Amino acid sequence: MGCASSSTASNEAKKVPSSKPSSETIRQRRKEQMYKTGSLSQNLVHQEHGPTAVLKERYEVVRQLGVGSMGTVAAVRVKPRQPSTVQQQSQASAISSATDGRLFALKTIRGNRISREFLKELQNEIESIRRMDHPNVVKFHEVLYFPPKGIAILMDFLSGGDLHARKPYTEVQAAAIMKQVLRALNYIHGQNFVHLDIKFENIMFVNKEPTSPVKIIDFGFAQRLDPTDTKEVQHKQLGTFDTMSPEVFSGNYTTKADLWSAGVVAYELICGNKPFTAMSPMGVIAKIAKGTYTLTDYSWKEKSVEAKQFVKALLTRNPDHRPSAKEALESKWFDVCLHEKQGQNSDLNDIDTLAQPLDNQICNTLKLFGRAPILKRIGLLLIAHKTFPEEVIQLRQQFERFDVDGTGVITVQEFKKALRAMGGTTGCDQNEFGECYQCMDTYGNGVVAYTEFLAALLERHMNITEDRIADAFEHIDISNTGSITKEDLRLLLGKDFSDDYANEIINQMDLDHSGQISFEEFLTAFRANQVGLGQMTKVIEG
Repeated sequence: MGCASSSTASNEAKKVPSSKPSSETIRQRRKEQMYKTGSLSQNLVHQEHGPTAVLKERYEVVRQLGVGSMGTVAAVRVKPRQPSTVQQQSQASAISSATDGRLFALKTIRGNRISREFLKELQNEIESIRRMDHPNVVKFHEVLYFPPKGIAILMDFLSGGDLHARKPYTEVQAAAIMKQVLRALNYIHGQNFVHLDIKFENIMFVNKEPTSPVKIIDFGFAQRLDPTDTKEVQHKQLGTFDTMSPEVFSGNYTTKADLWSAGVVAYELICGNKPFTAMSPMGVIAKIAKGTYTLTDYSWKEKSVEAKQFVKALLTRNPDHRPSAKEALESKWFDVCLHEKQGQNSDLNDIDTLAQPLDNQICNTLKLFGRAPILKRIGLLLIAHKTFPEEVIQLRQQFERFDVDGTGVITVQEFKKALRAMGGTTGCDQNEFGECYQCMDTYGNGVVAYTEFLAALLERHMNITEDRIADAFEHIDISNTGSITKEDLRLLLGKDFSDDYANEIINQMDLDHSGQISFEEFLTAFRANQVGLGQMTKVIEG
């Protein structure tokens, strides 16, 4: 009996619930850790761990774009998400309609089918693009990690095809494309990255319109440089061989390697041929190493002197003598093609955005934005991040009008200079320029990035629907409780978090003094401004 009793007790002890965390708890912890290591700007990209089934629950596949041995790329729509709590019910049912049925691209990689090296490249691409915020760089929206070592990335769906899709190009069209590529590279290099794979296939048109902008994609080979060393040399041989610069083959290169690749792209855009051709890959590499190409054959006969000078500068063998992206943007070729010839090419009107006028009520709009609760401004950042290019054409043009140096960010000097050029038509005097600029700087780093600019002016230019507001709320509610808590802010702000800042954010919107923000409170902050921008402008001016 004693033995039997002892054995029964032992079996009962084994039935005691284990203290081991559930798979759901583990996924939540991993998700929280990903947010903590980022900053607000990086955490605009939603990240989480989940089972493979989440892919079918969340995304509707419209058509396959590509199928390979390691995974797939598909055009998808985001499905409606089911509310998990009563508090979430008002917003979760509307999540998918926040995208109005539009398409995204979903890249799905099966971890058990890829090499460790490829997985490292993919993770490198994710971390690189999370740090990018530029109208000519592809944008990620969500990243889902699923077992075993699988990754799904929801990104911009660029329907216009790559540069091969529209060959041949006129010289004016080539100049318009190269200006966008160089502005993107100037920004990427300013963020201390080198792309290392600039080529026709990695420059995509956003849509099928003749005036479609382009975006740079595929940051799998991108390398981060030491920001304290402006001449840091990398020692990895990466990229596609026929667009590689001579110094990349030797394994010693800087950001100037991207300018050589841009020169190869420009050459083919202008004349229709590749600069380096041979019977074998080794023959091509030999010509690249020597810098052997021609600007005198039949394909260059009708091309401008400025175009030839531009290409020649980029395809300079010695990187020390090769222009930077900023210097290349100052080429006379752009003045000749994009200004003198603009009236001859209607397709150019939307591409050369520097000709667009500024919003003459911009300061009044920024004042309204600056007076909004901080959490609403963060919500607008999230909404702005998820806008589609065609929704914000005018705002993109405004941004590039301010970004005089083509760095991809607006400095306070650029902002003041642009407003002074407008005289007294901006809704504020010169003493208020600094205040208006600070209103846009939500990240608090002293410059205004593209999404910050969009967020500050978004309400004036488009209707912010409840669906989009709900989507932003769900993104901030990282802990999935149905309310925004201080812990959610700790995760979302990441490196930008402080107790005082989080308390300030909560107190500004906590109408019922519960210490957290409900969806109704969040929505109220948006609806408070919807008495009409015109009426509020009168209040400010009065």
